Amino acid sequence: MKKTLLLLGIGLFLTTIGFTQDDGGKGDKLVEKLRVMYGEEKYQDCAHDAIKYASMTKHKNNAELYIYASMACLRISQYNEGVEEFKKSYSDALTYAGKYRKKDPAGLYYPEYLTHFEELKKIVAEEVENYMLEERKAKVYKTAKKSLGLVGKINKMDPEDKGALLMTAVLEMHVKNTIEGKAMLKLIIPEIKNIVATADDYVEPEPLDPKAAAKKKAKIEDVFGGVMNPIKPFDEMTEMEQVFLRLALIEYTEYLYQKKKFDEAKDIIEIGKPFFYKENDDYLRKYTVAYKAMYDKVNK
Repeated sequence: MKKTLLLLGIGLFLTTIGFTQDDGGKGDKLVEKLRVMYGEEKYQDCAHDAIKYASMTKHKNNAELYIYASMACLRISQYNEGVEEFKKSYSDALTYAGKYRKKDPAGLYYPEYLTHFEELKKIVAEEVENYMLEERKAKVYKTAKKSLGLVGKINKMDPEDKGALLMTAVLEMHVKNTIEGKAMLKLIIPEIKNIVATADDYVEPEPLDPKAAAKKKAKIEDVFGGVMNPIKPFDEMTEMEQVFLRLALIEYTEYLYQKKKFDEAKDIIEIGKPFFYKENDDYLRKYTVAYKAMYDKVNK
């Protein structure tokens, strides 16, 4: 019993350390104030106050301030409000989402505001998909550079999105950052190859020896700037995690195909066949034949 109480006390202490804002208990009041502003659609006021308080030393570690700054800036960009003060409100929405994650590296607040993060991802995915279509015709470097900047902000916002990480690696290759791209691919592809449909299908991999495990951990830290958790089962992914995975597999396959690396292209497109080739109840987005078309193209 004492052991249980001790562990509970430690857990509460760590939680307090993680979320205390050193502001005399005012953090929750600020968040509530922003929540009311946002709910009343006072997006300029909400963004202004969130950014102002986040810039103050005593509030700078309050992760939710950055989330509300991001949420309000996104709405300003959509409703064309506050043009003078927030001329780059869409970009700011992405930037503050990334800043939020620095204050909450474990992503403990992420599920609570999932709708907002998914909305940002959806907008970025649509832009990138449009850029990809243009890349098939011309201006590959320019459009890939734009896409890389956008997806890079998704990586900061949600470093656990493996599809977005793969997309970043492929875009690095497109813009001739070959060393960076290959280093990312070397780490992310084996992880993506481990994807399973459900948690029941997961098989624990053989553990690496301590030396190899330490080397891998150091490499991940060097390339991605943090740890890399195992890829989620497909049915546990959010809609936009699935979408980015699908887009990235298609784009990487196309890249390999254009380089005439046909066997590698077949290996990559095969990864997503159980999930994207035909209609799948676990796929949260409306089915399209894009994945099937790429699969058939490289396997003809």
